Amino acid sequence: MVVDSSALARYILREEGWEKVRGFLEKDKVYSLFNAVIEVSNTVWRKAVVYRGEPEDISMKRLQLLQKLVESRVIEFENEIKYLGKAIDIAFRYGIPVAEALFIAQALELKETLVTCSKRQADTATKLGIDVVLID
Repeated sequence: MVVDSSALARYILREEGWEKVRGFLEKDKVYSLFNAVIEVSNTVWRKAVVYRGEPEDISMKRLQLLQKLVESRVIEFENEIKYLGKAIDIAFRYGIPVAEALFIAQALELKETLVTCSKRQADTATKLGIDVVLID
């Protein structure tokens, strides 16, 4: 499975549907991109600092969980540069952001199912023949 930033953020923030993402993290092979770590970290920061949606200590615990996922290799994080050329092509052809197209390119290359919370990304991946799990 390829888990994108939106699904990983839902898991880290314990938002509705996070349990489904946890189920996928228990699979044998789970992939994502290093960029997801940055995107999810920024989402946690934004919730705490910009929107004042939760106390800083809770946000720091969430970021520690994310770091544990990286260090434990529960998810194999790959360098997104490997998929950038294909992602740019997908982004321009289908009108989606490169950040979303990167996970589609990864799923295509690895021939894996994409797990996402983005309907736009799921629709595009489906058009490209990728199996998708849309967590809504």
